[in-house]
Amino acid sequence: GLPSGVFQRFVPNLLLWGGHKFDLRVYATLDPLTDEAFVFRDAAVRVAPSAFSRESRAGAVQMTHYSRMTPTYRWPRWPEVLPGVCAAVAAILEAFRPHLRPATGP
Repeated sequence: GLPSGVFQRFVPNLLLWGGHKFDLRVYATLDPLTDEAFVFRDAAVRVAPSAFSRESRAGAVQMTHYSRMTPTYRWPRWPEVLPGVCAAVAAILEAFRPHLRPATGP
């Protein structure tokens, strides 16, 4: 049979958080009347418990969901990072804009 697990495309130039894989949960919305994007000021981050290694297949190295969500307001540098996150979210929303419809729409 097939092996079980999550299979994803590998990102060649990973951005690491202190040498660890991480994911950022950012909340954003589009105003349906103006198409203006809004990003919630706070987000959440999960960091893999063990330092990243391309050769390792250990879950603690490769998977961020092994750790708890931490609110970004606990990270003193978050205000420095937030403008870049907002720019990235804006670019993503712009790329998806042609595919977005209001929940009550067709």
